[in-house]
Amino acid sequence: MKYTNILGKDFKYKKDAKEYFNSILYSIKRPGRDNHITFTEETLIKQSHVKSLYNNYLTRRLLWKDDFLRKFLKTGEYLGSDSVFECDKCKCHKKIEVHHVTPFNDIFDEWRENVWKEDLFPDSACSSFSAEANESWCQFHHNVVVYQKLCKSCHTKETYGRD
Repeated sequence: MKYTNILGKDFKYKKDAKEYFNSILYSIKRPGRDNHITFTEETLIKQSHVKSLYNNYLTRRLLWKDDFLRKFLKTGEYLGSDSVFECDKCKCHKKIEVHHVTPFNDIFDEWRENVWKEDLFPDSACSSFSAEANESWCQFHHNVVVYQKLCKSCHTKETYGRD
């Protein structure tokens, strides 16, 4: 199974995992005005499930594309559907994406193994890193990351080795 321990169940396909997760999530009554839910081991979605999802899936999907690309803008240029950027490989201007030269997961794993060994979620909400962990992660990532600007086709080839 490719998608394991999605709220205690395993799934072969992302679509099925997402549908199951959403069915459970949307069955929970919203707590009130702030919509903040505190997960514990007694709630329908357990704190351990949220931690597992975060560690195994969410951290593997984070890209800050717009913030990265803004660094390359010249005066008078803007980010829009027709990019002013060109692919670092094929030099086209179509659907530019951000590529981590060193894979994002490797950077995150290095930070967890060598820099931040404490619990990422000291409170039970599991909704975000502590302020100290967030600052440490952002600084570490900023100092080690190397990006490439790639079109969607080149990004797919570079990341997955296929067209």
